[in-house]
Amino acid sequence: DRRPGRASRSGAQAEMMLWRIATLLLALAAPAWAQQAMDQSQAALKAYQARDYQTAARLWYSLANSGDATAQYNLGRLYAQGEGVPRDMPEAYKWFALARAAGRSESNAALNKIARTMTAAQIAEGQRRAQQWQQARRP
Repeated sequence: DRRPGRASRSGAQAEMMLWRIATLLLALAAPAWAQQAMDQSQAALKAYQARDYQTAARLWYSLANSGDATAQYNLGRLYAQGEGVPRDMPEAYKWFALARAAGRSESNAALNKIARTMTAAQIAEGQRRAQQWQQARRP
């Protein structure tokens, strides 16, 4: 049928079908991704409890870089204590600041606590690193 409006309707129907298929595929993939992240988080916690701090740091780092606020908070703790990673207060500050920005409530207290032990230059460096991390992930 070549009547005006016919092609646009079938084109719109095809586009709507593609959106439905894409939405379905995302819905099916999301639980698998969420389960994988949960498994990785649990593995990191088990490694930490077993005092395998390097493994915990590696696993949390991967999650933290994907925006996981709990992993960001936990990395901040590792860097503040030097567990599994070199002790690095600006790096700890960075991860606590990112976790706070992502809504992890106890991150604010952790930031205040470590800030009392840091120089102004170290705090500024931690802030710079957090801003750099955020800017690298903006579209």
